[in-house]
Amino acid sequence: MNNLQQFQCVERHILKVSRISLSQTFVKYLRQRISQYLNSSPEPRVWQSKTPQGKVIWHIYHPKTSQTGHFTSEQEARIWIKEQSYY
Repeated sequence: MNNLQQFQCVERHILKVSRISLSQTFVKYLRQRISQYLNSSPEPRVWQSKTPQGKVIWHIYHPKTSQTGHFTSEQEARIWIKEQSYY
């Protein structure tokens, strides 16, 4: 096998590996997007955190309106959610 043939052989191998890698990357991307779509919910997401002083903070993300809220009481959080559902 001469140098040109070796080069062409290596080139074919690189192209084959590149196509496989690109295909795997695309499949991975599709899986992520499908997973995001299936796991997305129009319901508000609510979670709590605590300040260094131990005070509870309620965090809410409302995907319908893309709004976020941060509250120091559950009552305030509930009122905000109800207000957001009118949009």
